[in-house]
Amino acid sequence: MSPSRHAAKVAASALALLMFAALVGCSDQRPIPRATLHWELSTTAREVVFGAPFELRCVRRHARSLDPEPFDPRALAPLVVEERERLVREDEEMREETLLLEARAFTLERVVLGPLLWRAIQRSDGAEQLARTQRLELAVRSSLRPGDGPQPELPFAPRMPRATWPLWLAAAAALGALAFLARRQLRRAPRVAPAPPVVASEPVHERLARELAALAAEGSAAERDRGEAARFATALARIAREALATRLELPAEVLTRAEIEAHLARDPATNARERADIDALLRRCEWIQFARAGLRSGEPAALIAATTALVEALQPRAEAEA
Repeated sequence: MSPSRHAAKVAASALALLMFAALVGCSDQRPIPRATLHWELSTTAREVVFGAPFELRCVRRHARSLDPEPFDPRALAPLVVEERERLVREDEEMREETLLLEARAFTLERVVLGPLLWRAIQRSDGAEQLARTQRLELAVRSSLRPGDGPQPELPFAPRMPRATWPLWLAAAAALGALAFLARRQLRRAPRVAPAPPVVASEPVHERLARELAALAAEGSAAERDRGEAARFATALARIAREALATRLELPAEVLTRAEIEAHLARDPATNARERADIDALLRRCEWIQFARAGLRSGEPAALIAATTALVEALQPRAEAEA
């Protein structure tokens, strides 16, 4: 090999190594901060325009020994969000997920988010872990200018047609359609629609008992498949929490187990045995739902029976004695 060709080959190899080193240096080598469970919402904007998009950054990190709830954009209501990019980093102990969201506000004056709740279940013992976001407040100003007059509040500027003939054509077509429908209606005999039947509102305990009966029929399928078991446990926990919400006049469907236990402890009509049974029922449902633990043989019937006791406690005394 000639000296000139050897020198060119060495130069090309050195350039390739430099480019590789530059790429490695540009990558994100920062260590993931250690936190058992952490959820953070942030934005550079403090004032946004009605309906105009702005960037919202959502960072969630957790220990890999946890099974967290998946991200639900409905939790950020009243903001309307759309996911633009998702970045995931992992190491031996932690997992970090960064979501870049395009958000819009359709509420004037201000929007307040939080603190929002994020739940996770420890795989080893089923213990519940909680994380809450910091309170995020945004000012929302109108998209209308002072000289716009009585215009509708829209997230975009209304566009007027360049020519008026499409409007005249559409108006003529609409008038023709209305004339055709009116002539056709006159040829028919008048018909009087019957009044809709009056349906009495169903009591809460009857509705929950009906839902429990339908859920009991799915017990055998839930024993065979872990996915069906998770859906079964989710539906059962919702019925139990709604029964507790009605009984305690509290929003129990959004409270944690610890908060439910605290309210039950102050209820004179609830004893320690009943509180322990309720906590065991909710704990088992969460373990099946998040850890995909599955159901043991005969366990669906036992869980249905424990939830039935909560629903029957809502039944009026006169109906229970009859």
